[in-house]
Amino acid sequence: MTNLAYLLQTTYPKDQGIKVRIEKWYKSAIQLSPAVGESYFGLANFYIKNGHYSEAGKILVHGFKLIATLQRKVVVEILRKLSKKQQLDISSRCYHVLLCRECNKNPNAVSPDISSCDEESLDYLVGYRELMVELGESAAVSSIESRMKQLRHESSSEILVQTAEEVLRRDAEMATQLMLKVLGRDSFYETTAWRMAQKLFRLGALSQSEQLYSQLTRVSPENLDLLTQHAVVLFETGKEEKAVEMLGEKVKVDITCEMLRLRKQLSIMYMKRNLFLEAVRTFESCMEILTDEKDKIYVLVNLAKIKRKHYLILRDSKEHGSARLKIHEIVQWLRDALQGLSRIPENILSMKEDLESEERLFL
Repeated sequence: MTNLAYLLQTTYPKDQGIKVRIEKWYKSAIQLSPAVGESYFGLANFYIKNGHYSEAGKILVHGFKLIATLQRKVVVEILRKLSKKQQLDISSRCYHVLLCRECNKNPNAVSPDISSCDEESLDYLVGYRELMVELGESAAVSSIESRMKQLRHESSSEILVQTAEEVLRRDAEMATQLMLKVLGRDSFYETTAWRMAQKLFRLGALSQSEQLYSQLTRVSPENLDLLTQHAVVLFETGKEEKAVEMLGEKVKVDITCEMLRLRKQLSIMYMKRNLFLEAVRTFESCMEILTDEKDKIYVLVNLAKIKRKHYLILRDSKEHGSARLKIHEIVQWLRDALQGLSRIPENILSMKEDLESEERLFL
């Protein structure tokens, strides 16, 4: 039921009748398996997506009291979504019950005992600290930071991380294996591992970078920036099909065009393979879907760059007939697209003038 609810949620996000069925299926799945977290988290995400924040908070609190094993990264990500929507009080209530469960070992305790939190709670403490900073609770922030420092000092993972960072430039493989070992038991160091994966990529240690990205995307599958960078590394290591497929699968379910940066990277991969029609399709449908003019301009700029790149390849290949048709098509398309904008940024005007100059060469 959970899988079916998720499928409908991504396929028909605006259908009110479907929404009622999705909620019903998630609740039925919870009743059938009250100790399994997947349905609680799916329903909470569904509520947040549709602006029902109070219901999201209630289902999370209910879940924290019944779920056998929590998925730490999933929990923190959902609570961050609530905070980003300025639902700070709801997020605070959720963290209260969560930390009472994890630190006091009693979700019904009066208040969380931060000093009792162990290394397994570090992810939650990181998220809770972010929330307390937002709420301006300086005393709580100080208490959380103190416990976090104490836990990190006591952690053997910290020693491994320090060693990995020290040997990174002279032994990329050793650094990678040390960081993989840390990630396998402590996702608190996800950000540190991410930075190391980026450093490895810049140093040309592509295989080691890909190993870290692969583990990181398993730890945080919903982190789109992480996923996009992983795909880039895969592409550069020759695994082009896998990289394109990875991003393409996300684009298929992004029917509201929220993943624009991911779409841009996918279009770049298509262009590198001279698949300009596919690159255009990556963005084309978004012009009809998006309502925010800033997002529309972003899409328009990327489409113009793709089309211009295609034209330049035709021109430089001495395919003058095809190039002439292509530049005429681009100029006409851009003129039509600009008519729907209330303002036209300088970079687009400059691009339009350049394209019109190119068109005049064929007259």
